[in-house]
Amino acid sequence: MSDREGAMIKTVTPLNSTMRAKSTSVFLVVIMAISTVSADPPPGSPEVQNSICDTNATPGGICDDYDSNLDGSIGPDWSQIAVQLSMESASEIEIEIFVAMHEVSRTQLGLQEVDLEGDSGPEDGIPADHIRNFFDEETGDGRTVSDRMFDEVDRMVANVLGENFESIGQPVTNTVSFVPRTLSSNLQCTADSSIDSADEDEFRDNDPFWPPICVRSALSVTINASSIGMDDTRGNLDRTLLGLLIMGASVDLEFDLLVEPGQSLEMSLIPP
Repeated sequence: MSDREGAMIKTVTPLNSTMRAKSTSVFLVVIMAISTVSADPPPGSPEVQNSICDTNATPGGICDDYDSNLDGSIGPDWSQIAVQLSMESASEIEIEIFVAMHEVSRTQLGLQEVDLEGDSGPEDGIPADHIRNFFDEETGDGRTVSDRMFDEVDRMVANVLGENFESIGQPVTNTVSFVPRTLSSNLQCTADSSIDSADEDEFRDNDPFWPPICVRSALSVTINASSIGMDDTRGNLDRTLLGLLIMGASVDLEFDLLVEPGQSLEMSLIPP
């Protein structure tokens, strides 16, 4: 304390700067440690416990851990199907069928011997993660898993269409990255086995059923005359329908789209 011209001046010694720095450093270390513990494991960390997909044929393969609680069906198949019908004329329709496969029967894929571990059983189907990983595996009948998957999609498409249509030419089938839907948000898909696991993409959950493998099948069909109560032996169906519509008549087109257990279906119709 000093006295200068009647004023009282109090000298205060500041805190040691080194001590402040140490206190700050400790605080930051604590915060960083807490953040590290609460964050999801980065890609490559052992969140996935099984090594089913790491085989001699598929070295380094990763498939998420099987958990029956994640299975969206009670049987060996789980697929979501979206059908888009675009009427090109009164009698011709362009059809796009999108199949999002989360799970496919072991028998259809030829993978009866694969042990999915977890709480799985031999009656459970093969999840999408495992199908992707074993795409190139040759099965007992000489076909690859990929070939058998596409054959299964062709069977699904034929079953969905039933006997309502007569096909024109061969369908064009290929994998796609999403499935467009009208009643709900689009489905995101992948056929790439290197980005489908929680250990390969930090934004994915440890769920072998997601993302699905999605396939698009496109074909042109003609309307079966019997589905609208007409006899196709009595002239050109397209001209007959157009004539009826021009005269003010209405035509009800009735047909059934069929699904099997474990499948859901959404349909949209685009008029000409």
